[in-house]
Amino acid sequence: MTAYRNQLAYQEAAVRNASAIELVIILYDILSRDLHAAIEAMEGGNIGLRTAKLKHGFLALQQLEGSLNLDEGGEMATNMSRFYSMLRGQMMKAQIQQDAAILRELVQLLFSVREAWVELSGRLAAPAPAPSGSYMLQIGAFKSQAEAAAAWKTYQSKHAALLSGYSDNVQQADLGEKGTWYRLRVGGFADKEVATALCDRLRADGGACMLGR
Repeated sequence: MTAYRNQLAYQEAAVRNASAIELVIILYDILSRDLHAAIEAMEGGNIGLRTAKLKHGFLALQQLEGSLNLDEGGEMATNMSRFYSMLRGQMMKAQIQQDAAILRELVQLLFSVREAWVELSGRLAAPAPAPSGSYMLQIGAFKSQAEAAAAWKTYQSKHAALLSGYSDNVQQADLGEKGTWYRLRVGGFADKEVATALCDRLRADGGACMLGR
């Protein structure tokens, strides 16, 4: 019972911090565990446990179906809807015929599709490549390096989705009577259009930036 409670606590923590794709992966894991347990119960002649595990599996499958956006998801959403419908039909067939072999095939299918979701999640989470080139985006000028560093932390936190994979570049500038200033910049970019596009997105997100070299 303690192990079960620990598992529930882990799942709840994972769900609270999960992205939409990670939630799908969690549901695949839950469904797979239910099917494994149903197989064991079926082979052990435990009708009550088999029924309970399949019932719980159907609930997980219902959550997966509910996560689909058929209006905007295009062909992928349609294909996944068909896949989930197939799973439902085969689970019902296995329950009626008490056929563990059907459930084993479904577990293998779930594992294959789950791996595709994991790969997609990894690609989406991968940081952007570090830019290298002569174009820079200046986002501010400060009287000290400490102020520039603090400003970068605030700016990066506010625009984290746009600045993933980018690092700051602080340039010291002696402006004569105006004193020494520290220009906080991001870059450099080999392509001016790429730099301009990022600047436009930062401005749309409420940030300040200026293209330079």
